[in-house]
Amino acid sequence: LLPNGSAEENFNYALDLANQLDFINAEKALKEFLNKHKESNRTADAQYWLGRVYFAQKKFEEATIALSEFNIVFPNDPRYQETTLLIAESAVNFAPKDKICNILNQLSENMVNPSEEFVKKIKFFKNDKKCTSE
Repeated sequence: LLPNGSAEENFNYALDLANQLDFINAEKALKEFLNKHKESNRTADAQYWLGRVYFAQKKFEEATIALSEFNIVFPNDPRYQETTLLIAESAVNFAPKDKICNILNQLSENMVNPSEEFVKKIKFFKNDKKCTSE
């Protein structure tokens, strides 16, 4: 799917597909990019956008996996809180009721210096899922 060219050109091609809302081909292009350009300085961006593309397609389990991989590999990336909130929102859409409160608690506990928005959204998800405060 990716045209001949540099890693930067390939990343831009994949991102253009996402920006055009061609999520099916964007997903394929980003996965191909991650396989083809493992050492690129755009790897973090590609992993991030793969998670966002899954999320946009409502592929919440895949989004959770892709964004969790992003957080593990790039814990100091400035998008960490954003991706963690996307993980929480994705999990709310597929995780079983008996697991979601634990997931939300773990995500909250693992966040260093959470923003006000982060705390507010996690609290919203917990209230929505009727999690008890423990």
